[in-house]
Amino acid sequence: MAAALCGLVLLTGSSSAAAPPALAHEPVLCLGSENTAFFPGLSLTPRPTQIDGHASYSCSGGAAEPVAAGGHIHGEASAASCVDVHSLPAQPKPSKEIVHYADGAKSVIDYTSAPLVTRVAGALVLTLHGPVVAGRGKDAEATRTITLLPGRLPTACLAAEGLGHFTGPVSLLIAPRS
Repeated sequence: MAAALCGLVLLTGSSSAAAPPALAHEPVLCLGSENTAFFPGLSLTPRPTQIDGHASYSCSGGAAEPVAAGGHIHGEASAASCVDVHSLPAQPKPSKEIVHYADGAKSVIDYTSAPLVTRVAGALVLTLHGPVVAGRGKDAEATRTITLLPGRLPTACLAAEGLGHFTGPVSLLIAPRS
């Protein structure tokens, strides 16, 4: 889930609001919500899993007005279950997120570290880190945190198809490397 979840965001914003700063000195914080799908669905047995997520963001930084953005993240987990998501960094490849801003710009992020996964009151909280490799904020560092709330009762983990859809709040911080 870690690496797979890392690449979950690709919606396009439709606002004409000003773009966030170019990241010369100011971090950009994007807050929103995400829908995440797991293929195959999560069950009690850990197994390799594809992760695909779509996020809607509102991004702000510095003195700029907030701008709408959307993202798509795709990744793979080497062993995902209803209990935990494990993935080695960049194995078999890093999770990738593409963020599209309402002004037409985009940021491409490779989440190269294994995700930090915690369980809080029945929800999975994943935190991913990696560089912005292209577009707005190139060479900055991104940190993405998503709280995954199941779309069905946790008893779906016992069903053959497993638990395939989650929703939840997501944050993305893009900040210059120190």
